[in-house]
Amino acid sequence: MKSSIVFFDNLENSKRGTLRGMVIFPVFILLTLVWLFFTKKSLYDKHIDTVSNDRLWVAMGVSALLIVSAIGVHKPDTLQKSVVFAGLVGFVVYGIANVTMLATSKKWDYSISFIDISWGIFLTSLLGYILYIVVNKWPDIFAAV
Repeated sequence: MKSSIVFFDNLENSKRGTLRGMVIFPVFILLTLVWLFFTKKSLYDKHIDTVSNDRLWVAMGVSALLIVSAIGVHKPDTLQKSVVFAGLVGFVVYGIANVTMLATSKKWDYSISFIDISWGIFLTSLLGYILYIVVNKWPDIFAAV
């Protein structure tokens, strides 16, 4: 059996793909909030220009939806493939965000980019692990048809 990407080609796959993403959405939000609670003041604040809290929350929510959607479309046949694919999603998404920050903010530096990309890879790999376990525990609910 091979890993595959499940596109929303029919209503049933759309429902199940959305469910897969929604399984990890609250985990993503919770872990990101915990991460920011412990690191925002000491790590991020000195590297970020002033941003309104409203914009920060909207950006976090939209980013979370995009990330869990990208992870949710993957239908891996092994735990390893799930974790690697999800980690790759984290590398790409967090990498693009950090390169953009390096290009647009004088305060953002390479060390914070390395830390943030590493966090993104860890976080999304963990989400891939959790999603694989959940989908395989209840395949009738989450597996693509």
